[in-house]
Amino acid sequence: MRKGAWLALMAVISIALTACVSSDAERGDGMTTEEAKTEVVALYSSAKAVIATGDWKPRTFWGPCALNGGDGLVQWSLAAQVFVDLPEEPHVYGQEISERWSDLGLDPEAGPDATPSESSYLVSDPPKMTGVRADGGLTQISISPNVVFFRAQSRCVPGRLADLEAPQG
Repeated sequence: MRKGAWLALMAVISIALTACVSSDAERGDGMTTEEAKTEVVALYSSAKAVIATGDWKPRTFWGPCALNGGDGLVQWSLAAQVFVDLPEEPHVYGQEISERWSDLGLDPEAGPDATPSESSYLVSDPPKMTGVRADGGLTQISISPNVVFFRAQSRCVPGRLADLEAPQG
């Protein structure tokens, strides 16, 4: 084989291998579906521990990855709400949840939420209205004096919806 052809072949192989490595990095950093689910459950549990009252109504499901080009990727979603009269102001709970989520590896933004009312407090990673994190994940809790709403999507991980459990709740 001529030297030019050999170099061209090696360049093509190198590009293909680089694309595979980049693709793997975007596919949940080697995380399994069970690990992705466990990560979301830990965030939910930490929020529930702060607002340790009421009858939370969680709903969970596996869905396709929301990122562009997320073929072959899935993510686990959990949404829960509780109707309760909180004894403290919403920001008290929000600040504690923000600290707990920081300890769990998130970089949450916390502050008053203009919607649905000025009395609502939002803790969100990524910040509200910015989409999802680079890994496809999203974690938010909105706290008002009578209603708390939690929602999260796991990072995108390799998986097939047909192999995962049916929706709950």
